[in-house]
Amino acid sequence: PHSNRKKRPMLSFEAQDIVLFGCHVGVWTLWTLMIRASRDIAGNYPYHFVGTILLTEVAKFCLSFSFHFFSLQCVNVQNELAKIVQQWRIGIYYAIPALIYALYNALFYFNLIHFDPVSYRVLINLRILWSGILFQLVFQKKLGLQRWIALFILLLGCALNQVGPDFSLNVSPRFLATIVVQSLMSSLGGVYNEFLLKQNAEISLNVKNMYLYGFSILFYLIVMLAYNPDLFQINVLLENYTPLVYGLVLVGSFCGFSTALFLRHLNIILKEYAHSGEMLLTAFLSYYLFDTPISLSVLGSIVLVSISIYLYNHAPAQAENLPVPPQVVVKS
Repeated sequence: PHSNRKKRPMLSFEAQDIVLFGCHVGVWTLWTLMIRASRDIAGNYPYHFVGTILLTEVAKFCLSFSFHFFSLQCVNVQNELAKIVQQWRIGIYYAIPALIYALYNALFYFNLIHFDPVSYRVLINLRILWSGILFQLVFQKKLGLQRWIALFILLLGCALNQVGPDFSLNVSPRFLATIVVQSLMSSLGGVYNEFLLKQNAEISLNVKNMYLYGFSILFYLIVMLAYNPDLFQINVLLENYTPLVYGLVLVGSFCGFSTALFLRHLNIILKEYAHSGEMLLTAFLSYYLFDTPISLSVLGSIVLVSISIYLYNHAPAQAENLPVPPQVVVKS
C-alpha cells in the first residue's frame, strides 16, 4: 500500500495530471460561458433558471447513485437502499451546506447577468478572503503576514477589475454586494462540507453526496412552490429549453465531480495554475465568442489575483495548518 509508493516531486506531472487539469479548467470555463451564451438579446434568461438548477441537482444525484452501486457491484439494491436510509442521522447534517449551495447556485446565474464571465471569474476569488477571515475568527488560526499581504493584493486585483479610469464603479454597488455574498457562500459551504466529508469515514463519499444533493433538490422544490407552482408542470419547467440549456444541465452536473477528482489527485502547484487558467481561458474565449474586450485593467487584475493565490498557498510554516481555501463543489 501507501508505504511502498514513492512520493513524486512537486513539479513532476504525469499524463493523468495534465488530463485532470485540462478537464477541470475546461469544464468550469465551459459551464460559465454556456450560462452566458444562454441569455437572450435583452440579457435575460428565456428559461426558468431555478428549474435548470433543480434538474442539474437531480442529474448529480443520479450520478452519485449510479457511481455508488456500480463501485459496490451491488446485487441486492433494496438492502443497500435500506442501509443508506438508516444513515439519515448523519445525512441530515448535509442540509446546512445544501442550503448554502442553493443560494450560491442562484447567485451564480444572477451574477452572470450583471458581470461578464471574465469579471465574474476574477471577483469570485474573493472566497479566498472569506476563507482567511473564517479560519482567523472561527478556528482561531493565525494567517500570518504573508497571507494578509496576499489578501490585500487580492482586493487590489478585484478593485482594478471593477473601477474605471475615473475611479467610478463599472457596475452598481448592489451587484457587487451579490458577488461578495456568493463568494462568502462559497467559503462557508466549502469549509462546512469539507468538515462533514472528513467525519464518519466508513460512509461512502457517494452516499454523503446523495444526501447533499437530495436536500438541494428539496430546497429547490420549496423555492419552486413559493416562487412559481406552475413549474411543477413539465411543459412549463422545460419552457424555451434549447440544446444549449440541456447542455448546461449536463455540464453543470459534472463540475462538482471534476472538482472532487482535482482536489483528491493533484498537487498544490496545479491547483494554483487552475485558478489562473480559468481566468485566462475565460478571458480569451469571451473575447472570441462575445467580443468582450481584454483591457489592460482586466489583464492586470488577473495577474494580481494569480499572485495573491500563489502567496496565500505558499505562506510560511506558522500558518501551515490552514487548509487551502476550498473549491466550490458545484451544486448547480
